[in-house]
Amino acid sequence: MAPEQKEAVFIPARNFVRGNLSKTDEHGFGKDLGVDGGEGWGYAEYEFFVKGSGNYTLWSNYASGQSRPVKLLIDNIVIKEGALSLSTGGWTQEYLKWHKECEVNLSNGKHDLMLLSPSFIPHIKGFAFASGNERMFINRNTGKAGAGLDFLRILKSKVSNKHFNERLKEIFGIFDGKYSYKGPFHVQIDLTNDCNNQCIACWCNSPLLKERRLKPPRKRIYLPASLAKELIDEVYNMGVTEIYFSGSGEPFMHPDAMEIFAYAKSKRNIICHINTNFTLLDRKKIGRLINMGMDFLTVSVWAGTPQVYVKTHIGSSEDSFIRIRDNLLYLNSRKDSKPQVKLYNVMFNMNHKEMLNMVKFAEETHSDSLEFTPVDTIPGYTDTLALRQEHIEEIIRQSGGIKSRILTKDENGCYVLNSGLRIFGFDQFLRRLSSKEYAEGALYDKDIIDSIPCYIGWIFARIIPEGEMHSCLKAHRIPTGSLYLSRFSEIWDSSRQFYFRKKTRVYKKKDKFFRMIGNDPDVKEAGCYKSCDDILRNMWVHSNIKRIPFALRLALKLLAKGSRLFKDIKSIFVSSLSEYKKYHPDPLIAGILHGRKAFVGPEQVVIDPANKCNLRCISCWLYSPLLKNKPSQELLNKELPPSILKKLINDLASLKTKRLRFTGGGEPFMYKGLL
Repeated sequence: MAPEQKEAVFIPARNFVRGNLSKTDEHGFGKDLGVDGGEGWGYAEYEFFVKGSGNYTLWSNYASGQSRPVKLLIDNIVIKEGALSLSTGGWTQEYLKWHKECEVNLSNGKHDLMLLSPSFIPHIKGFAFASGNERMFINRNTGKAGAGLDFLRILKSKVSNKHFNERLKEIFGIFDGKYSYKGPFHVQIDLTNDCNNQCIACWCNSPLLKERRLKPPRKRIYLPASLAKELIDEVYNMGVTEIYFSGSGEPFMHPDAMEIFAYAKSKRNIICHINTNFTLLDRKKIGRLINMGMDFLTVSVWAGTPQVYVKTHIGSSEDSFIRIRDNLLYLNSRKDSKPQVKLYNVMFNMNHKEMLNMVKFAEETHSDSLEFTPVDTIPGYTDTLALRQEHIEEIIRQSGGIKSRILTKDENGCYVLNSGLRIFGFDQFLRRLSSKEYAEGALYDKDIIDSIPCYIGWIFARIIPEGEMHSCLKAHRIPTGSLYLSRFSEIWDSSRQFYFRKKTRVYKKKDKFFRMIGNDPDVKEAGCYKSCDDILRNMWVHSNIKRIPFALRLALKLLAKGSRLFKDIKSIFVSSLSEYKKYHPDPLIAGILHGRKAFVGPEQVVIDPANKCNLRCISCWLYSPLLKNKPSQELLNKELPPSILKKLINDLASLKTKRLRFTGGGEPFMYKGLL
């Protein structure tokens, strides 16, 4: 019998009969979108009817800035694991796209559709069951932001949209050239300098560094948990998108690491990454990472076999590699979709033959992705590890074997192998090795750095365990501030940060300023040429800017210049003394809440104008006859010069000090001119 005539059945995301999705538009992502209801996990159950039995195609309509897969069930039977898993480029209704999920056979009548996710869900407009209507859904995608970003249309139709506003604010700050209009997109937090490994190419702990290795006192430094949480609170309120725990040490060496990770994940919509050597994790910690919803783990391995692991990690054993393998298997077999696991391999002349083994290891451990990067050497120390032409040729040869297994390229630009393993940044890796002239000198990015300006001063910040803020990953010789002296928001728009932005927002990196970037203090040209860890971020921003229509770009630049002029004028006429009001109406309490800065002078100041005295009190610290070691006459004759004393009194008056008390080791009235 021929199948009965069927029509498309549409199910709006908010029309669930049971579930925990939000039913309001207060989130600002767009009208009628089903988003997370505040519980950090998603559940929705729908009832629907079909009028004819037969095969249907299930379509989903959603927007998502990253992969957030869910489980779909019909009539309590799982029809797809990992549904709604693609990124459409953003979270708002401008990024809505229809996606074909699967084919299902349905009988005439009532059915139940259920959505389940242990974590956050995409922003869903709805579902549809249809047959023969594929063109209808494909046509609905045309013109959507996921198929081609129409910047002008978005600006006109949705300037109140939160996600779009965040990107617009970043670009507006770049056009301003000085100020920022939101916090960084990405913040890296280095929790500690301490590490339990001795990776041979490490900038901090390699045995090859000899006297340049981090000394034990500095290795023991860590960012206090209270300061880390305060930082997370502040950047969250400033609109941060990603927090990356990494650094010169191993994050899990921090005594409060798990507490800090959980705190970061408690902040709604923050994407969290951890870069780790994975040697300190056990099953209990792995379980906690899964339960807290950690988004990404980057596991630094540098090997595909136990033998090469031991070579590249001095003092380690093959058992360490086996333990990493077993824990990766445990993690990847028990997680639902998060954390996504990427194995990270720095390539140099001790592991250059290991690429195919690295791919095999990633596949055997069921890891999600793999990344290769060439070694960044320090001249005179780790440059013995540099890739020479024969090593590069071997890497290129093995890359051909990897390329032969590529099936497709996903929405994030990763190559997907026939095993499902994704290779992250593979084109970038091969580009860095493509120039014989530059690659052998480890100047991997010299051929691209000068092709675009550096925007990193508006989108990135790194905080190291000492509390310093660095404006790019390798700007450790030119910090822009310290969390022990200022709050992050103050550093973010401080004179040093302004200076960094001004010097770096150029195409040609010829200024001597760029020699302060990187790990080589003796470099004779831009340190960025060796290896820019922020190149992909810069390319992403540059691409977004270029996609803005010329006329709109010009208008935004003019508006930004006007805004900068207004801010400059305002900074001249608005007294810094009123700054405290954003913390508390009382300047004294405001200073205490700020935690680092006083907005008013001390209420009372004790001044010792002179040490001279006309008495010899028996218990006096200076003049008692009982003193065995009496102070020198020179000390007893000391007094504050009148000019300094007057200036001190005037300064204290301007700071609104209420009381002065003249006392001291001597008799105040022995000071001439006191009255």
